[in-house]
Amino acid sequence: MRGCLSLFFGAIGVLTIVLLFISVFGGVQIPEDKALRKTITKSIGVIKNKPLSDSLTIDMVRLTTFQWDTLYVFSGDNSEDFISQAIGVSWNKGETSGWYDANPDNLFIFKHKGKIVSYVWYEGFGGEPTEPDFIHFQMHLSNAELFTPTTARFNIFREKRDPNFIQLIDSKRKNSIYRPGFNPQNVSRIDWRYHG
Repeated sequence: MRGCLSLFFGAIGVLTIVLLFISVFGGVQIPEDKALRKTITKSIGVIKNKPLSDSLTIDMVRLTTFQWDTLYVFSGDNSEDFISQAIGVSWNKGETSGWYDANPDNLFIFKHKGKIVSYVWYEGFGGEPTEPDFIHFQMHLSNAELFTPTTARFNIFREKRDPNFIQLIDSKRKNSIYRPGFNPQNVSRIDWRYHG
């Protein structure tokens, strides 16, 4: 009898630990791609050594070492629900999507065949100077905009009014493209639980 009870309570303990792990870490797809973050930071940072009148193009295909067919870009306040609807799969990164400060974040999410394969998150337009691979840039792209390997080319430049602040734009696209069936006007970007 004691053996059965020990086995029973042991199984409950293991199940409790598994459920606790799932509740805390459940749905976490993959960790942020620190190597890609470093590569993107280095590529964007090259503009700091160029004259203010210069611009450079970064091609996301050349910066990545994995297969992807879709890139989504986000800047500013975005709820997990907004990101999930924009990319068509669950996004539950918790604090990495709760951007509620004076310097909203930049987020790149890469998908391949419908699954997230990589992402890079820059806190506060590039993070704090103490953060590894720091770069201070601002994306001038539509929030939740979709790019493919043939369209994910961005121009970077600096302006005279703030030469330390790098701008990232897509100068070729006239209209924003989103995931089919997703309209950013129909989804609230902000999780009001975090606003007082």
